[in-house]
Amino acid sequence: MFLCTRFNGHHYQKGPFHTRAMYSAQTQTHHQTSIIYEPEYLDHLSPEIPLYDQVNVYLKGYDYPVLESYQKYVHKVAASLDIDSGEGWALPPQKLEITRTEPNSSIVDATYHLNIYKRNLQVVDIPSTVMPIFIEAIQAGLPEGVDLEVQVHTELHDEERHVPDLELKELEIKLEELGGPRDVKPIKRK
Repeated sequence: MFLCTRFNGHHYQKGPFHTRAMYSAQTQTHHQTSIIYEPEYLDHLSPEIPLYDQVNVYLKGYDYPVLESYQKYVHKVAASLDIDSGEGWALPPQKLEITRTEPNSSIVDATYHLNIYKRNLQVVDIPSTVMPIFIEAIQAGLPEGVDLEVQVHTELHDEERHVPDLELKELEIKLEELGGPRDVKPIKRK
C-alpha cells in the first residue's frame, strides 16, 4: 500500500519500507496573442449548408397528456440542438366509434368511443446536417402509442390548423338571406 502526498510541487511516495521523492517538471506557459490575417475570399469559398425553411413535427396519439409531454420533449431537443422551434399548436381531435361484433354474426357486442389527438410543432431554418440528428433524437424518445411524422410545411397545414366557427358561418348565411349587411350611421351621443 502506497501513500502519495505532494509538497512544494514534489510528489513523495511512501511505501512500507522506504520513502522516495519524485520531482514533477513545472513549466510555465507564455500566452502569445497574434492576429492572423485571412483574406475575405476564403469566406466565400466555404460551402453553404442548405436549410430546411419550415418543417412540421406532427404528433398523433390516443392519450392527450402523453402527447403534450412528448411535444415538450421535442421542443427541448430542438432547443438543445439550437433549432428555432417556431410555434406549436393542437389540432381538433378525431372522434372514432369502434364496434365489435360477435363471431360469425352482425350482432354488436361492444361499442368503443376513441379520440385521436393531434399536436404539431413547427421548426424553422434547420441545417441539413442537423436534421438527421434531430429526427433520430426525437425517435429515440418516442412513447408507445404515439405516431410521429416529419413533413415540410405546406398550405394544407395552415388550413388544417384553423377550426371553422360553425355558428359564425350560419349567421353569415342568414344575413345574406336577409339581404346582406346594411350601412348604419353611428349614433352621436352628447
